[in-house]
Amino acid sequence: MLTATEIRRWLATPKVRRTAQVVITVLIVAFFALAIYDLGPKFADYDWQLELGWLVVALVVLVARGPLPVWGWWLILRKLGYALPFKRSTQILYYSALAAYLPGSVWHVVGRVYLAEKEGVPRLSGVISVAIESVLNLLAAVVVAGLSLVAWPNPPLWIAALALVVLVGVIWRPDLFFRLVDWGLRRIGRKPLGVHLSSKDVLQLLIPFVLNWVAFGLIFFSLLSALYPGLALYYIPVVTGIFTAAWVGGYLAVVVPQGLGVREFIIVSLLGVLGVPAPVATAAALLARLWSILGAGVWGAISAALGRVVDRDVS
Repeated sequence: MLTATEIRRWLATPKVRRTAQVVITVLIVAFFALAIYDLGPKFADYDWQLELGWLVVALVVLVARGPLPVWGWWLILRKLGYALPFKRSTQILYYSALAAYLPGSVWHVVGRVYLAEKEGVPRLSGVISVAIESVLNLLAAVVVAGLSLVAWPNPPLWIAALALVVLVGVIWRPDLFFRLVDWGLRRIGRKPLGVHLSSKDVLQLLIPFVLNWVAFGLIFFSLLSALYPGLALYYIPVVTGIFTAAWVGGYLAVVVPQGLGVREFIIVSLLGVLGVPAPVATAAALLARLWSILGAGVWGAISAALGRVVDRDVS
């Protein structure tokens, strides 16, 4: 009979993880497709109205937010002792971001580390920079989602208070936070980060990630308003919180690539609480996914142009 340790090791093998990922992804996509099929008549019967102005706003914010994730990663590299030019950092980040849509869940990391290594960033430092980025991105999303609850009708303020406590705690004692992260990595068989950042470092590093989620919230509100005209502006914090909470849910569903289906389910469920019709909520969730891909494509093209400028300056 297998022991608990042997079972955990078996479940942690790459073959089992890949198989589980494929099976669970197929099931989620199948259930999601079934739900959309079930909503088909409602989609057809709904009196759709489209406000093109809000789509323009969503596109403008999508393009404008492009430097924010670069800023976050660029700052992390500087804290690790590697000062890459911002233009080159933009090129590296968005070239590798396009690989996130390939089968598997690591190609964007592999691409980022490889391209950064060509610029003089050691492979291990590149891996650590992406790991820190992931931790801070998740932390910023949790904080934004938690604090947005203040704007909800009859909000569960204890969750918002908990998010604030987590934020203050991480900034006050980042050493304890990263020890906890290292403990979690060891539990899943990964190498600990071994990162040492001061309170000032964490505060500086969190700023671009929080701003990035605020920008995503504005994009999603604009997309929702394009499909559901008349949505009051005071719902911006609430909609931002819904989007970030959905992203966190999809991110934590590690066996599902890009949180496919999980993110959309959370968005549709939470928008339903606000009274948004199911066809509109579903269309907004799918449009948000498309907008994310569009953003990667747009900034991939911008990065290519920046790359030609950098190469011309070097030559």
